[in-house]
Amino acid sequence: MGMACEEVEGATDPACFKPLALHGHVFGALDGKPIVGARVVASDADGAAVSTVAISAADGAYVLTVPSRRNAEGVPIQVSYSLRADAAGFLTFPLAPRVALPIDVSTAVGDPPVVKSAATEIALIPLADATGLGAVAGTVLADHPGGALVVAGGSTGIADFAGK
Repeated sequence: MGMACEEVEGATDPACFKPLALHGHVFGALDGKPIVGARVVASDADGAAVSTVAISAADGAYVLTVPSRRNAEGVPIQVSYSLRADAAGFLTFPLAPRVALPIDVSTAVGDPPVVKSAATEIALIPLADATGLGAVAGTVLADHPGGALVVAGGSTGIADFAGK
């Protein structure tokens, strides 16, 4: 019903709160233009997906709902996530030497809580030659598919917690 049940520090039972969201944009690193259709997923420190995949809109905007452990007042406790983004014709982010900045959910503001910062803005570098590229889509079937690495040729993808 529009709420997220989260762990509460010091409590034995979870409680339900308005979900915490990461808001950002995906844009071209060279021209600053928004990228429509980019796939963005949040992951924890171990690389496991903690969100579904968000698809960027015409203005490059995306919204990801992520879990956030809370204190007794419902305020998010410090946990860091990172983002991965893929779009046709662009290099995956992050890809060495570029790294994803950690996003601390305890910096969320508002009601419902939102994190929107430089760390949620994603600049993708265009491929030198994007002709003849294909796409792979499907579902990872496992008890806990989130964070599963999918490899096809020289390309990779990460399954969200639903296996997509």
